[in-house]
Amino acid sequence: MDLDLNVNDQQDRIISSFEEIEFARKITSLNNTSGGKLLIGINEKGKVIGVYPKDELENIPVVIANFCSNILHYSSETIEIKNKLIVVLTIEKTVKIAALTSDNSYKNYFRIETTICITNKIIEKLWRYEREVSPVTTSTLEEQEIVFREANNHTLSQIYTYTKLSKSVVDITISWLLYSKKLQMTFQDKRIIYQHLR
Repeated sequence: MDLDLNVNDQQDRIISSFEEIEFARKITSLNNTSGGKLLIGINEKGKVIGVYPKDELENIPVVIANFCSNILHYSSETIEIKNKLIVVLTIEKTVKIAALTSDNSYKNYFRIETTICITNKIIEKLWRYEREVSPVTTSTLEEQEIVFREANNHTLSQIYTYTKLSKSVVDITISWLLYSKKLQMTFQDKRIIYQHLR
C-alpha cells in the first residue's frame, strides 16, 4: 500500500496511542472537522518508528472510553512500511461533537490545515449549521455584507473593531459566512485569519 505520511487537514500521525491525551486530541480534532486518518507508529518528522499492532488495537478503545466524550466511529488496519508495522486509524466525521475529557473538563478541538485548534463560539455555531442541530438565527444581509467586507485577512478581534457590530452578531455572521463558503479560515503566525473565498 502506497501511503502519504505527511500531515494535512485530514491526516495526522503519532508514535503511539499510549500518548493518551495527545492521541485523544488528534482523533477528536479529526472527528470534528471532516474525518481522516491517524497514522500510529510515525514520529513528528515523518520517520516510521513502528508499533506492536496488538497492543495499539487493545489500547485504542480504552483511550477513547477514558478520554473522549461521545462515540467515535473508526476502523483500523495494520500495514507494513520499511519492514515496520504501523496502524492506520480511519476516523469518521460524526453528527455528535467529540470532546477531549481530562481533568474533569471538556475541550473541543478542530483542524485548520495542519493545526489543531480549540473551538470558539464561531466554530460551535458553524457545527450547529453543518449538523442541523439547534438552528442558529442568521444575520441580516446588511450585517453579512459589513462583516464580509471587513473580514479579508483579519483576525476575529480586528473584525469586531472594524465592523462596530456587537460580538454576538459578528460571531453569528462569520459562522454563517463560513458555512455558506464565502469565507475560509487559515492559520498564520499562531492566529486564525479569515479570508474571502469568492
